[in-house]
Amino acid sequence: MTSPPPPKDVTAHAWRTALDPAGEWIPAVLIAADRRLTEVRRHVPDAGGLVIASDQQSARAYARRLQEICGEPVTVVLSDDSGASGRIEEFAQSTSRWMVAVRMVSEGVDVPRLCVGVY
Repeated sequence: MTSPPPPKDVTAHAWRTALDPAGEWIPAVLIAADRRLTEVRRHVPDAGGLVIASDQQSARAYARRLQEICGEPVTVVLSDDSGASGRIEEFAQSTSRWMVAVRMVSEGVDVPRLCVGVY
């Protein structure tokens, strides 16, 4: 006999806890992703990474965390920002390490140097 799934509010709380930029899990994931990006950049010097965030507040917090981790500015691309597409293009043409996006980078967006992703 299987047990019923947890109530939706319990599941939602678990996700919020896991994705909290001030918690333990997301910072550990971002540190591991930045280490991986450093390894990749040994062979692909301009390799970049992409973090997909669920909302603007999380995106900004993840970007601050990444900047603390890697010591470099992080490109933040928000769906309701008028310059978002331009920032994606600038990132694509640069050697910047990280881009954090909310509902902007999807199928059809071409950034060939993206080699590490956090979703």
